[in-house]
Amino acid sequence: MNTTLAIITVLSFILALPQIWGSCWKNILQYICGTIPWQEVHKTVLTVVEKLMAERYDPTLILGVGRGGVVAAGLVCSEIIRIKLRDFKTIGSLPSLPKIRLGIINTNILFKPITSPPTKLRVDRVELIPPEAEVKSDDKILIITTQNFTGSTLEKAIAMVEKMGATRENIKSAALFWQRPLTTDDQSAHEPDIFGEVIGKQKTMPWKSKTASTDRT
Repeated sequence: MNTTLAIITVLSFILALPQIWGSCWKNILQYICGTIPWQEVHKTVLTVVEKLMAERYDPTLILGVGRGGVVAAGLVCSEIIRIKLRDFKTIGSLPSLPKIRLGIINTNILFKPITSPPTKLRVDRVELIPPEAEVKSDDKILIITTQNFTGSTLEKAIAMVEKMGATRENIKSAALFWQRPLTTDDQSAHEPDIFGEVIGKQKTMPWKSKTASTDRT
């Protein structure tokens, strides 16, 4: 009897997973296999924007780090404007939408070969290319990436933007997904000021190939 009840309980939990997750089985299986579905990306974008608004931080310039960062920057910018439009309730006048500029801190990924097996490559370092967007001293700048692991690239991006004339107190770093250090003793990893979700290991973004993903910072 106890065994039967346990089996029923487990099956009920499995069948209820889509409702608990708030998604469908396809997205759940994608996530388990290492690919983050678009729906999950959208959730993290909403979380990042909600945290920005809770801190009353209105960016005037959003810089995406790398190709994935460009996607994140565009999504966050669009969501900020959408919420401003949604919250606008005054009839007979136009809403004052935020004027947010977008830019990219491009990345040059340098690899080093691994001897065993010889066909695989490992990231050696990431070089940053300064953004073409104008950086003003009074800009509120959000520097965003998709996944943050060691955070070294985010730290380099912040330093780069400071050298271009921005003040540190006006800069915030953000990541849609953050891999939190395993121990509190690990002080080497940069913790983003704002993040959407904590993940345990590297995941593949829905716009990337699982075998050729470089969305890491």
